[in-house]
Amino acid sequence: MKEEGKVAWRCTNFTCPAQAVSGITHFCSRSALDVESIGSSVAEALRSSGLAASALDLFSLKLEQLANLNLGTPEEPRRYGEKERPESAGRPAKRARASAGTLAHRLRHSPW
Repeated sequence: MKEEGKVAWRCTNFTCPAQAVSGITHFCSRSALDVESIGSSVAEALRSSGLAASALDLFSLKLEQLANLNLGTPEEPRRYGEKERPESAGRPAKRARASAGTLAHRLRHSPW
């Protein structure tokens, strides 16, 4: 449906980074594969780090790659799966590996 006076811009380049992020986010959404913990920020980090150029690349990710995924900045890194709670101090790597392991398991054992 086209609204009067509105223009919709669509990228038709399948290698476009924004399309890759949107594809990964949609693929992991509740209405698709229903993978928890992957939203646009994680999808962007996966794409920018070179770990996933498309949603299909998610199936080849290794636990170590996910556990080392930086969602923060180089100055203030935040690893995938880490929670910013004082009681988790000293255990971020273990928590990151648990979250990454859950994601890796879910992707490998999906019914699709």
